[in-house]
Amino acid sequence: MNLPLFIARRYLFSKKKQNIINIISGISVAGIIVGTMALVIVLSVFNGFNSLIENFFSNFDPDLKITATHGKMFVPADSRFEEIQNLPGVLHYAEVIEEVALLKYGSQQYPAIVKGVPPNYSSYTNIDTLIVDGIFMLEDEKMEYAVVGQGVAYNLGLGLSFIDPIRIFVPKKGRQASVNLARSLNFDYIFPSGVFAVLEEIDSRYLIVPYRFAADLFESENRVSAVELGIDPNTNARKLQREIQEILGDSFQVKNKY
Repeated sequence: MNLPLFIARRYLFSKKKQNIINIISGISVAGIIVGTMALVIVLSVFNGFNSLIENFFSNFDPDLKITATHGKMFVPADSRFEEIQNLPGVLHYAEVIEEVALLKYGSQQYPAIVKGVPPNYSSYTNIDTLIVDGIFMLEDEKMEYAVVGQGVAYNLGLGLSFIDPIRIFVPKKGRQASVNLARSLNFDYIFPSGVFAVLEEIDSRYLIVPYRFAADLFESENRVSAVELGIDPNTNARKLQREIQEILGDSFQVKNKY
């Protein structure tokens, strides 16, 4: 007979039912069982939260994102980026701009990240499923629109039923601070079309606008903050990530959504 099993049976099932060893052993076993069950429950809850958070991020973030290793912006104009666009598994290629700006709505002011995206943005993310008020629309035949993070909307006191636009202020390119703010700032305005909610750390920071609007506002010319990629669901994302990193070299970082 297995020695540990023999010892356990010897002390757990002694004929003297009131034996103090039996009582202590029973309490110990019960404690271990309860502790193990509690640990399993806690780990299950955390695993559920982790899956939920990953799902939220996956709805907002691209499958792969290319940024410069040094500096904030770069020009994606050489043959390497053409090669990336034509790689098997790459379905969507999008150049985006992300810069901090000061937003003003009525009497409220709030700093946020203005993200300029191309028309195919909703094709490689699920941003349209995150809309909690209004619709996801960045432009129509007449004008351009912004989609606002819920936290940004709250801090600005913004409501889609209001008719006021969001005013956006950014430093002019190459200009030093001046006593006359009008000379050192670029300014534009845009009307909101919808409000999205992901997680507080995202929707309290972001305002999404058309790419051309952001490029004009920030005077970025042909420079971008990142290149975002949407890939085929059947493609091995990590393998493709490594392949793109090899093409670009150390000058760029290729990140996945996780």
